[in-house]
Amino acid sequence: MKLNAFTILSLSLSLPLLAVEPPQVKPQPKPGVRPLPRPLLPGRGPGRLPGRFPGQQKPQPVKWGEKQIVVTATIEGIKQGPTARSFPPIFNHTLALKIDSVLRGSMKAGAMVQAHHATRQVNKPVFPKGKIVVALNNSRGGFRVEGLEAANAKKLAAVKLACELPLGWKMINGKVTSPWVAQKNR
Repeated sequence: MKLNAFTILSLSLSLPLLAVEPPQVKPQPKPGVRPLPRPLLPGRGPGRLPGRFPGQQKPQPVKWGEKQIVVTATIEGIKQGPTARSFPPIFNHTLALKIDSVLRGSMKAGAMVQAHHATRQVNKPVFPKGKIVVALNNSRGGFRVEGLEAANAKKLAAVKLACELPLGWKMINGKVTSPWVAQKNR
C-alpha cells in the first residue's frame, strides 16, 4: 500500500511538468461587434482639407459663364471685417462697389452695392485699383463676391463672350463648344 501511495504521489506531482500546455488563443470578437477606428481629427493624417496649407492647392480661374451676376465696377471703399484665427487665416472684407456696366444679372448701372468678400490665404488680400470685373452671388439678402479681377481690354472681351454664351457652352482654344460635344462618342 505504501508503495502504491508513493508511486501515485510521485506520478501526480511529475505529470504537470510533463504535460503540454494548450496554445493560448486570443478570443476573436463576435462577428457583429467590431471596434471602430478612431475618427481623424481635422488637419491631421491623410484626411487633410484641400487648400489648408500654402502651396497645397492652386487657385482656380473664375468660370465667368457660370456665375449668377457679373458686373464691371470700381471699388469705392473697403471695410475690413473679422479675421479667422486659422492657418492660413480667413480675411473678411465688405466692399463698396459702384457698378459701371452689367454683363449678366439684373443690376442697374450706376448703383452702389455692398458685397462681402472672404479669402483664405497667408497674406492680406490686395484689391486692384480702377476698373474691375466682379462675379457676385445674391444669397441671404446680400451679395457675396465669388470672383474679382482687374479689367483690361483683353480680359473684358473674354468675360463678355463667356457671359453671352448660354449656360454650359464654353470657349475652348478660340472655338465656341457645345455641352453636347461630349455626347458625340455615344
